[in-house]
Amino acid sequence: MALTELPEWVQWISALSPAGLLVIAVATALVAWRTLRQRSTADARAHWWERTQWALETSFATDQDVSLVGLHVLEVQATSELMRDEEYRLVMAVWDDLFRGTRRGEMETDVEYVLTEERQEVVGGEDDEHHHGQ
Repeated sequence: MALTELPEWVQWISALSPAGLLVIAVATALVAWRTLRQRSTADARAHWWERTQWALETSFATDQDVSLVGLHVLEVQATSELMRDEEYRLVMAVWDDLFRGTRRGEMETDVEYVLTEERQEVVGGEDDEHHHGQ
């Protein structure tokens, strides 16, 4: 049976099948790329959180030098694009306890500005609710 003897709809499907396969291949590639990107971001956030936990715990050390190391790591972590608003609030609660609470005056550091002015620049202000995929 020759191709011209097939019903017209079958001829159309035969003619369009390479284009259909290309569309499916492109869609599959886009889904795979997006999945890889999401997985990469999730891994980066998990590592960010591990470093942040360490910094938070270390900043409460009784040895001021050790505590300052934790605070400086926290300073770096606070400027990361991986920090979401809920993490920002958590870090600020710790920061408030360290600098405005019971330990005020015990610490000598200049890192406090990072969690106020610079954070506003990173996320567009404290009222910014869109921060990083929320």
